[in-house]
Amino acid sequence: ISRVLGTRESLSEAIPPLLAAVGEAMEWKVGGYWSEEEPGVLRCRETWRSEAAFEAFERVSRELELAPGMGLPGLVWRNGEPAWLEDAGRERPPNFLRAQAAAEAGLHSAICLPLRKGDELLGAVEFFSHSILHPEPNLIEAMTTLSTQIGQFVTVLEERGTLLRRLEALARTDELTGLANRRAWNEDLKRELPRSRREGKPLCVALLDLDHFKAFNDRRGHSAGDLLLKEIAANWKGRLR
Repeated sequence: ISRVLGTRESLSEAIPPLLAAVGEAMEWKVGGYWSEEEPGVLRCRETWRSEAAFEAFERVSRELELAPGMGLPGLVWRNGEPAWLEDAGRERPPNFLRAQAAAEAGLHSAICLPLRKGDELLGAVEFFSHSILHPEPNLIEAMTTLSTQIGQFVTVLEERGTLLRRLEALARTDELTGLANRRAWNEDLKRELPRSRREGKPLCVALLDLDHFKAFNDRRGHSAGDLLLKEIAANWKGRLR
């Protein structure tokens, strides 16, 4: 699982191989990832199956919309705790809307786990077995540890994304004045000139020159020169977009 997570850039990219890795390692037959498509509506975003015989059950899962409290993912979404079904094929609506599909596919025991980022509930992961399994504490503990690990992965990804955005801002920003630097100027001009031609609109380029700045720097010192640049840049930023 660590290898799967370590080579992916996002949760959506990691979920499909994650479902396959867990399913194959622990001999589950079908897996799915559920999350909120819109407030109060859960949809199955990703699925995995060990063989083609479970395609019909997979299709039913993909087409289903669940409210909080409905089905395994709905229970997990409402309660924030792992949920277990000893025999999915014997459950009846409204608790489990896929009972008939599970019975036809020969699926029985199922577990569903919350995926969290801190206190935020991101989604739920479910797995189904061909066998009737009892909710053994060791199995639930192992699966819960897995869901915690995935949540930590999401947190690390977001922190990395924040750091990359900060680095990108630093690469395009003058440290002293906070204005866009020459690199940003070159990139923006390459984008704005073709857009001006494409849209047939004029493009204005303004050059602002600071008279006698070297003399000011020599007379007052570099610290005073830096302060002057900061003040002028702040005034420009206040008047220009």
